[in-house]
Amino acid sequence: SIVDKTIQRMGGIFALANSTSGGLVAHVQLQRASDQPAGTDPHQRLQRPQVKRNLPQRKA
Repeated sequence: SIVDKTIQRMGGIFALANSTSGGLVAHVQLQRASDQPAGTDPHQRLQRPQVKRNLPQRKA
């Protein structure tokens, strides 16, 4: 429900269906961004964040 509402607000479509081979399939369709800020390349891939967080140590 949260995912569906979020995708709808973005103008997209979200659907869940049973796979013919078993399991669940999620279909997500989003609109392509029409306005690119100046200086951005539309073909640029997402980069990993520069800041890495360390997970807390497990308690024994």
